[in-house]
Amino acid sequence: MSIPKLNENLNIVSSLPNKPTLDADSLKAKFDEGSNKIKDYINNTLIPSTEAGQTLLINDLTTGGTTKALSAEMGKKLNNEKQKVIKYGTSVPTLAIGEVFIQIFE
Repeated sequence: MSIPKLNENLNIVSSLPNKPTLDADSLKAKFDEGSNKIKDYINNTLIPSTEAGQTLLINDLTTGGTTKALSAEMGKKLNNEKQKVIKYGTSVPTLAIGEVFIQIFE
């Protein structure tokens, strides 16, 4: 799966008439409407799909190859394996195409 898209119309203020016809509270609500749609998308669509492993986090675009989802547990396991090779204070090694280094601090 790919990252869910936000397809909401966020041109709320620009679609209002040049002379306000709304009362002050309704006009304030219109100004907040776009940012509330973005907040709702992040909190109720993007974050849950990412936490459920549905949003793709790794994509090997250079070869047109496979795309994989990386869960938090997979990230920890990958990090633990890399820690065996990489000691504190060293630089990140050269990685193969599609390989990702993740540093997790606990």
